[in-house]
Amino acid sequence: MGTLASAPAVAEHNPDHNLAPVAFAAVTVWTLGGIVAYSFTYTYVWNRTKSVFLCMLLHASYNTALGVAILRPEGELVGSTYVTLSLALTGTLWLVALGLIVATYGRLGLPETAEPDTRAAPLRRSPVGPPATA
Repeated sequence: MGTLASAPAVAEHNPDHNLAPVAFAAVTVWTLGGIVAYSFTYTYVWNRTKSVFLCMLLHASYNTALGVAILRPEGELVGSTYVTLSLALTGTLWLVALGLIVATYGRLGLPETAEPDTRAAPLRRSPVGPPATA
């Protein structure tokens, strides 16, 4: 509970991890790229299982791994240490995503015989020309 209680104080004291503005912007863009990399694994799990529960479990495992894998006091996650961890974690996510893309030939677990999802209403084209009069 001590970590949770001190988190707001650390965030107020160190909101940008002591990075220069350009470095902070670069790490932010890199992190957004990591979010995209997560989507490949979620898509693979969904296509293979159609289970929202397993996608939620995968998300929880990511959060747990990030909380446990980085066994450093919050005060140490600044500057080059923060950048190094961010690059390593996001780089690993992209390697996994690229591995899934290659291993599944870009289908991410979707069977080759899969039909398009027909649950959505089809798009309707508007008639060409002036409206008909009665």
